[in-house]
Amino acid sequence: MDISESINCNYYNINKCEAYLSLKKNTLKKYFSEIENDQIFLKEITNQINFIKNKYNYKKGIFRNKKISSIHEFSFLRLLIYSLIRHYKPRNILETGVYYGGNTIFILKALKKNKKGKLVAIDLPDRQIKKFKSKVSGFRHPMVKETEKYAENLLPGFIIPKKYKFNYELILGEATKEIKKQKLKFDFYIHDSDHSFKYLINELKATENKLKKKAFIVVDDIDWSNAFYSHVCKKQYYPIIFSDNGKDNLRSRIGMIYKSHPNNSKLSYTY
Repeated sequence: MDISESINCNYYNINKCEAYLSLKKNTLKKYFSEIENDQIFLKEITNQINFIKNKYNYKKGIFRNKKISSIHEFSFLRLLIYSLIRHYKPRNILETGVYYGGNTIFILKALKKNKKGKLVAIDLPDRQIKKFKSKVSGFRHPMVKETEKYAENLLPGFIIPKKYKFNYELILGEATKEIKKQKLKFDFYIHDSDHSFKYLINELKATENKLKKKAFIVVDDIDWSNAFYSHVCKKQYYPIIFSDNGKDNLRSRIGMIYKSHPNNSKLSYTY
């Protein structure tokens, strides 16, 4: 899809998000524009891509690019979480599934702009995922592509420049186990780890006990299984679903829940 069409899709999504949250027009859009116009941030990402490519000879996915020219080359998810974090200024954020750090860098950028907040990110290095897969039936979804498997000498988050690694805790472990160990209560949760039905159901269940009443739940790749929809129905949530920004033929890819949405558990909406 042409980049101009991606831009239109992204702005449509952010407008719908404002409506879902009963926010005034342009409340989130102004932060959307903020990151869209941040050329320094784009240059920092480009420099890190070229550093990893040259040092580790890693050239998969986004690391094939020589330059990131527009923020809209990334998925809508990253623009969404940046805008939400900038506006709501959550104190504690939980992220599962870091991979190269594509979502993480946008979270940390927003926290840096807010001058407060902490991110706890949980992931297994690729070499450990392979071992874990053999022990857990169904772990690692069959739709995981070759581009998502990286070299053993790299750790999750390798696109993140050092300047953003403040108030950032990376836990190398299996998400459901590590979530249960957390003593913090989180205002914001992003899932982008294994999307298999059983795994995501268990992760959502573990996380619910660690979330504040007004927390956000954001889940990527909801079309990889029915887990998100199953959780929504069981908990009687009123979610919003976003398409991707055109890279994947407008798949209904991102699901978001606001735990204090007025339509949650309301007759005719959720049961």
